[in-house]
Amino acid sequence: MNADCLKLTTYFAEHDKTGRRFLGDALLDCYGRHQFATSVLLRGTEGFGSRQHLQTQRLLTLSEDLPMVSVAVDTRQRIEQALAEVAALTSHGLVTLERARLLTSRVGQVWLPEGLAEASKLTVYVGRGARVGSRPAFVAVVDLLYRHRVDGATVLLGVDGTAHGVRERARFFGHNASVPLMIISVGAGAAIATALPELGAMLDRPLVTLERIWVCKRGGQLLADPEPCPTPTRQGWECGRSS
Repeated sequence: MNADCLKLTTYFAEHDKTGRRFLGDALLDCYGRHQFATSVLLRGTEGFGSRQHLQTQRLLTLSEDLPMVSVAVDTRQRIEQALAEVAALTSHGLVTLERARLLTSRVGQVWLPEGLAEASKLTVYVGRGARVGSRPAFVAVVDLLYRHRVDGATVLLGVDGTAHGVRERARFFGHNASVPLMIISVGAGAAIATALPELGAMLDRPLVTLERIWVCKRGGQLLADPEPCPTPTRQGWECGRSS
């Protein structure tokens, strides 16, 4: 698959429930039923929501309901088919939709339009235990991005998710090798484009998204003022510079 897709992100609290079930578990069940290409559930260490209640693992009394984020990516059709169910489950929290380009299977040379060529966000989804040769896959991916002079990369460990439509849940006893993690990187489109063929050859079943971004500040230096809020169109939110 090499197509424009949607990224569905849900922000909520660890103890939020839908009926008698925890919301995080219910959401990932939904993603599994819809066989989303990739999704991951992330557990935060500090944050607050619309109710302005700070939760942090730094203090025992405030660590009982930490923030959670679920991210799911698939074709527009699959995501839109699940939206009504996701909306019904989330009586609390925040749900967002973003456009993304999803690359799976064989990832070759990618042509980036003007906006993506300026700066891109590349997200790679791999299993915790996936390996490239003798090294963990996430280490090999970060090294690859570093060699291609991508500006930065961050590895985020998931606790639940789907990969190629299959639910992969972390368990107390087990290696949890297939539970997904995310590698988020930002850099010049040209650097990311040159890294993609090698990245595709490195991973057995790559799951990669590309998103268009606007870099405002790097290394403490202001590069550009933040862009004004885009105006909606029939197809969704327009991206990129305003003229």
